[in-house]
Amino acid sequence: MAEGFLEPSSNIGGNERSMVEIGEEYFDSLLWSSFLDGVKKNELDDIVTCKMHDLVHDLGRDVVGSRECASANISELENNSDIRRLQFISDDGLSGRCFKALSELKKLRTLMALEPSNNMIGYKFSSNKKLRVLYFGRSAKGCPEVTYPAASKLRHLRYFHISGLKLISMHDDESITKLYNLQTLVLSGCASVHNVLKNMGSLKNLRFLDISSSDIKKLPDSVTSLCNLQRLDLSHCKSLTTFPNSVTCLKYLKFLVMCFTPIEELPGFIINLANLQTLDVNGCEKLKSLPKNVAGLSNLRIFEFKNCPLVEALPEDFGAFCQLRSLDLEGTGIKVLPDSCSNLHNLEVLHLCHCELPRDVKNFTKLKKFRYTYREKTIMPEGVGKLALLQGLIYAVHDKLINEAECNVGVEELGNLNFLEALDIVNLENVKDPIDAERANLKVKQNLRELGLCWGKREEELSAMWWDENACNDLQLLKALQPPPGLIILGITNFMGSDLPTWICPSGLPELAYLRFVNCRGMKQLPASIGKLPRIKYLKLTGISLKS
Repeated sequence: MAEGFLEPSSNIGGNERSMVEIGEEYFDSLLWSSFLDGVKKNELDDIVTCKMHDLVHDLGRDVVGSRECASANISELENNSDIRRLQFISDDGLSGRCFKALSELKKLRTLMALEPSNNMIGYKFSSNKKLRVLYFGRSAKGCPEVTYPAASKLRHLRYFHISGLKLISMHDDESITKLYNLQTLVLSGCASVHNVLKNMGSLKNLRFLDISSSDIKKLPDSVTSLCNLQRLDLSHCKSLTTFPNSVTCLKYLKFLVMCFTPIEELPGFIINLANLQTLDVNGCEKLKSLPKNVAGLSNLRIFEFKNCPLVEALPEDFGAFCQLRSLDLEGTGIKVLPDSCSNLHNLEVLHLCHCELPRDVKNFTKLKKFRYTYREKTIMPEGVGKLALLQGLIYAVHDKLINEAECNVGVEELGNLNFLEALDIVNLENVKDPIDAERANLKVKQNLRELGLCWGKREEELSAMWWDENACNDLQLLKALQPPPGLIILGITNFMGSDLPTWICPSGLPELAYLRFVNCRGMKQLPASIGKLPRIKYLKLTGISLKS
């Protein structure tokens, strides 16, 4: 995609497919074919990192040969003038002879130095005019004030990465602003970055700018005039407080990251970024509020504002983020969702923390992860049973005796949630009929790996009849809530029965590794079948008086 090999196309139905959709299809094909492995995903199941399979890598190296792609000490470069891509293993003690060998690499297109020395950074690369990629990692020895290793003669440079340097001004004829084809610029952790940014408006092809962890105090107008910029990373800039009053050309900006900065309010130009897809202000502890009107950001998919304790309310038109995939209120002061949030039908992750649960969630049909802080009188939103893709849930059973007209659903609405991987069911004392528990169909949920079953605390009564009746009811419920054989973690709390159902045995739970009983006061001894569970590693008993 970055090289321009992918083009939009039409499918059989005549609908145009974007480059992103086509790229994802190719990427999935490479994964399926084991060209790529080591995949790591985020909470939204988006692939964050992966790598080329070792066998494919070795095959590629054999095909292209050592002169096409090499890792070598710079002192070994003599007679290797055909190398196109080079990674330095070590460049300690660079001499004039080594620099001469480097200057003879006329075909060099990619150069990587993970821990460059100071004199390596000072090299001008005036002879390596075909360079496309130049990467300098952070020096392990620390770097003094240097001129950055770029020159106006590198007209083909597309990717330029340096980090941890103190940058001094350069003459106009050597300035980075002459690199007109530059598409990616990374100045992470650099000091005096204003010397580079102040005149960079000429980089019209720049798409990615990373000045994270730098000492920038004010975002200059030259940055907001970069007409093709798609990603801007300002994260961890501890001195950044000032922004331009207006934006001129950032109409294509898709990713804006300002997490862990001391900003007190979002810059006014943000609400005009119609193509913005990701806005990250996570960890901005001084941020006081979000913009009052956000309808102009209708393409926003990721909006991170966790750990912003001074933010106490969402904009009333927050539902205009109809493409939003995640809403996480952890570490904020937000207590209530605006009514417009019912329009967030593309949500995949909803973490409400201490916020009140919405009245209904029936429109959140794509929701996969639903987390909230459970309270004793929690009432589940209407429509939970329609969240067929849900993977994790704490389900609080309604007490139908309190308001039977409104609470017309119960534990049986879990029956259609067959993708659940982690499930906690609380307030089981409100389940009056074991048939309702059986309709939850836990035993057919083949993805279920973690299950917690919790009855509420019940006042002790002297009546043996009362105790026996509740113990019998609890046992019948527990029998009806039989999980699938693939379960790994099981927790049972406030169970009053003295016996356990027969499914707690090697054949019923062959994969069970963690078993926990809390305040199960009716139990006087554990069945022998628990000791025969083949995978059991952890057994916890709390608030139980077992007979010796």
